[in-house]
Amino acid sequence: MDGHKREPVYTEHGYIYEDDSLQEETRAEEPGPEETVSYMNADTEKEPEERGPRSRGPLLLGILLALLLGAGAGVWAFLHTQPADALQLNAYVRLMSIGYDGYGRVEMELDEAKLESDIADFLLARGSIEAAEGQTGLEAFQASAHYQDIMDAVHYSLDRTEGLSNGDEVTLTAAYEPGDPEGYGLVCEAEPVVYQISGLAEVEERDPFEELILSVSGTAPEGVLHMEYESDLPWTYRASMDSGLSNGDKIQIETVLKEDMDEKDLAAAYGLILTRTGMTYQVEGIPAYAMAVDEIGEETLLALQEEAMETAREEVENGYAQDETLREIQPASVYLLSGREEGGETSNTIFFLFRISYGNRETEFDYYYFVSYKDLVLYPDGSWNLDQDSYEIPQSLHGLFGLIDSGDYVRIDRMHAVTGFASTEDFYAAYIEPEEENWKVSVR
Repeated sequence: MDGHKREPVYTEHGYIYEDDSLQEETRAEEPGPEETVSYMNADTEKEPEERGPRSRGPLLLGILLALLLGAGAGVWAFLHTQPADALQLNAYVRLMSIGYDGYGRVEMELDEAKLESDIADFLLARGSIEAAEGQTGLEAFQASAHYQDIMDAVHYSLDRTEGLSNGDEVTLTAAYEPGDPEGYGLVCEAEPVVYQISGLAEVEERDPFEELILSVSGTAPEGVLHMEYESDLPWTYRASMDSGLSNGDKIQIETVLKEDMDEKDLAAAYGLILTRTGMTYQVEGIPAYAMAVDEIGEETLLALQEEAMETAREEVENGYAQDETLREIQPASVYLLSGREEGGETSNTIFFLFRISYGNRETEFDYYYFVSYKDLVLYPDGSWNLDQDSYEIPQSLHGLFGLIDSGDYVRIDRMHAVTGFASTEDFYAAYIEPEEENWKVSVR
């Protein structure tokens, strides 16, 4: 370098040096006061910038916005006072899913009061009706000549209403079908609406016989069936037989739905499906009148026979004279009569027949004597019930030389006669044979 001092030359682009070899451009501004750099801290303060002339753009924008808002409000107010082009019929209906899945139904709820009010407003705004002084639009509509015609012309329908499941679709169709070509001034619109079924509860399976308590009272063969169950159930029960019951009888019991319902109605109304509708109930465990000798257990029969033998011995000996002796008493046979007495009550009579060995000073003789009881009842556990203090024995009247003999007697000689029968055949002819027509007879 020659040490020659190069002076910068000011141009519109800033200062440049005359020496083209450097081509160094230095940013500069118009000569003026020296710029102060201010840091935003507690010790320095930034100098306000120099402002140019104020712009009118924001003011014009605000004025324009105000004009647009005012115009919009006017348009809204104008449109708000104008009647709608058509009444939307779907706006007045609500659909509801009711019941149980697979058996549900859909119900339609119509806000008829709102529909009627909006029709009145529509007709009043269109000038189709006029309200007198002090009269509302609704009152004017209700008083109009075509009020009923218009209301009757609005129709709603569903393509399905029952037997529905969750997820099924139901279509609502609304229509206005007036008799007047001009529609009496009313215009309505409605597009079909598809409604999806949801919220139906699940049906419940139930065994109806879990609700039933069965029991039998009385004595066979006159047992009586009792059925206990809650009266608020939607079904009752019917038995194939409910009286005249004996152990071992099988009774068919079935459910009967109330109010002429069928199984679908039960599911739809109560959400219940019955797992079965019939069952068989067998009678067992009730006491029973003995209907045949073979029904009486050996121990019971022996106990009864021994008691009857002691009674027979006592009765026979009480009827003897001083020279007469009961030498031996032995069981002969047992007869049972069973059936119904004249009044319809079941009963039985059991006869214990004994052979009596009789003797007096001059002779020995064998004859037959009985003791009978009524209403022998047997229990499933082998026990029995019988009023042994109430019994019957043969009856007779006899005396010396047979002058007053009558009834069940056997004449032994001129001086002696006994109460009883000469043979088992005589006993049978007197007490069993006359009852064979009305009573069942069994013997052992």
